Amino acid sequence: MKIGFDDFIENLSNSLTHLNRTSNGPPQAGVLVPFYKYQGLPYLLLTERSPQLRTHSGQIAFPGGTREDCDHDIVDTALRECQEEVGIQRDAIQILGKFHDFATPYYQSVTPIVATFDYPYEFVIQESEIARILHVPFHELLEKAVYHNEIWEYEAKNYTLHFYDWVDQSGRHNNIWGATGEVIHKLLGILYPEDNG
Repeated sequence: MKIGFDDFIENLSNSLTHLNRTSNGPPQAGVLVPFYKYQGLPYLLLTERSPQLRTHSGQIAFPGGTREDCDHDIVDTALRECQEEVGIQRDAIQILGKFHDFATPYYQSVTPIVATFDYPYEFVIQESEIARILHVPFHELLEKAVYHNEIWEYEAKNYTLHFYDWVDQSGRHNNIWGATGEVIHKLLGILYPEDNG
């Protein structure tokens, strides 16, 4: 299902305004969920982490990281990390709102900050952390062939993990899963509840 960028952002903003947001306590890390307009459609910017990193190496993720003492709040964390990782300046980003917190093996509370920025943009990649940037047409993540889920057991509990095997324009398969897959699945769930598997 294709929807124009302006209608998409209006729908997303309204959904975030009325969201009964899940909070996992004081935020320990923040990620930016950055959308932009390309050929009239909403695209999502993701990153592939460097294979040299000690944790989550090679995984596809949102720009983000640990909250630091210098950060005014968790929004400030997400903006700082995005600027450090891919070079998008703070004043180029428009914040839409916070999404549901999620937990990882390293953080109990990670807060996604949903935002937009104007494209094209002159990105500056921090090569020690980021291998490349992915430009994902958001509607393609709704395709049935792209998505599947799996039940994984961790510490005697079962968890549903969401996987998106997205193929980019070069024909490369990109496996989006983990916390990134969870956030995408929940976003699709509030925007397209009738289509989200």
